[in-house]
This record gives sequence, C-alpha cells and structure tokens, in this order.
Amino acid sequence: MKARSISHPERLVDVAAMQAAFSESFAASGSDLVKLRPTLVGILKEYLNTGRTEAERRLLSDGKGTQCAKHLSYIQDEIIHTLYEFLHGKIHAGVAQELAIIATGGYGRGTLAPGSDIDLLFLLRGKQDERTGRIIEFILYTLWDLRLKVGHATRSTEECIRLAKTDNTILTSILEARLICGNKALSDQMQQAFRRDIVQAG
Repeated sequence: MKARSISHPERLVDVAAMQAAFSESFAASGSDLVKLRPTLVGILKEYLNTGRTEAERRLLSDGKGTQCAKHLSYIQDEIIHTLYEFLHGKIHAGVAQELAIIATGGYGRGTLAPGSDIDLLFLLRGKQDERTGRIIEFILYTLWDLRLKVGHATRSTEECIRLAKTDNTILTSILEARLICGNKALSDQMQQAFRRDIVQAG
C-alpha cells in the first residue's frame, strides 16, 4: 500500500492509514514475523519519506528551522508509536505494556535535525525477559532497516538511577527524557525517582 497524501493541515503523516496498512499486511502474512518485517519496513519507509518531504516543504515555505526539527521528531514518534501499538495489539498482546519507550538526548527535547541519531531508552519493570526482548529486538531491527541511526539502552528504573549517579552522559539523557509510548506509569515512576534521588539529592 502506498503512503497516502496528507490531508489534514496539522498532520505530516496519515497515522490511521499507516495502521491500516500494518493490519492488512499482518493478515496477509499469517502473522509470520520473519516474513512480515520487510513488508512493515516498506510501509514505514513510505510514510517516513512522505513526512520528511512535507516537513521540508513547510520549511521552504515559512523558514522556521526549529519548527521543522519538531516536525521531524513528530514523524519519528509516530513511526515508533505505530510499530509499538501493532506489536502490542497483534503479536505480543499485554507483554508490550511491561515497557516504556522513551526518547532521550536531543530527540527527548522533541527536536531532530536531518540525519540525527534516534536515542531511545527501553524502560523495564525489572530484568528483561525473553518476550520483552523480542519486542525490543523487533523494533530496533525495523528502525535499522529504515537506515536510521539508533542509539539505545535497555534498563530498569533502578539501573537508570544507579548509572546516572556516576555517568554524566546518562544523567543528561534522563534529564531530557520524554515518553513516546508504552507504560506511562512506569515512565512517571522513573522520572519521580530521578528527581528525588538525583536532582533533589544533588
């Protein structure tokens, strides 16, 4: 299915159409993930290119560089969110809710320059189990197949806090953390622990 043209003036990608294309491909593949991922990559590539083209058009029209960076971040959010919701609803129902996918670094600030790294934190309740690991792996391999530069970490809240106390890079990345999708309560708990044990303690 080809990416549809953008109709809503405030939307850069047609998320509903992207989700429908995912569901259509899932039905056709018989839920075989090995066969399904290349198809999903093709769909996402269409929407990624469509969104980037629209962001560029708006930049050339209004000259607003910061707004363009926000548009590029929004497009990436929708790509990841759609992929997560698909896995949660179709493949690993309930398991995906055990993690939160969080943007960090410049991406966490909600801005992306063209070609910038996509920095992600996969936040878990505790240790990673096999099923959650498969979800994270599927998401990462799909993003890599899109030729995106992805920096990533998989940690629990306790690991985030412990490492932030000794590593300024990790500390800064959590300062700029922003939930993309997944378990909001888990993300909120991490942010609260960070404020209590790092920010206020310092």
